[in-house]
Amino acid sequence: MSDSNKYIYGKSGPSVFISPRGDDKNPGTFELPLNALKKAVEICRTENIKDIVAFEGEYEFCEPIELNENDSGLKISSYNNEKVIFSGSKNLSCLKWHEFPQNPSIKAAQIDKGLWIDRLFISGKEQIIARYISLILILCACFLRALFIFHTF
Repeated sequence: MSDSNKYIYGKSGPSVFISPRGDDKNPGTFELPLNALKKAVEICRTENIKDIVAFEGEYEFCEPIELNENDSGLKISSYNNEKVIFSGSKNLSCLKWHEFPQNPSIKAAQIDKGLWIDRLFISGKEQIIARYISLILILCACFLRALFIFHTF
């Protein structure tokens, strides 16, 4: 439906609404918000709307949202100053973690090829990431062996 009258008009014109509990099959109105910011941007482009309003909650991105010169002037704001979080993180709860026998506090998991992780949070606490654990273990073993040889002379 390209009837812009279905949108609520704010100070800057009609608004498209999103909610973490919304549905991308909805029209993006106050009563029937969308779920994804990407879908809201698409509607803004087709309807020539420059205002997206987000209801309180966390919005996760699976991929970047690319804006271009046609999106100039697009405003994204929260409804009534509610707390809104846009997160580009990926939930890794499906990973199978295993402990190292030498040190049970060290955990490891196989991730998809091409997935780059620069920060890892478990239960809201940032973790230290060892990217090349096998290389680290080899270097430690070589260092300890060299130290042992040096100490025996």
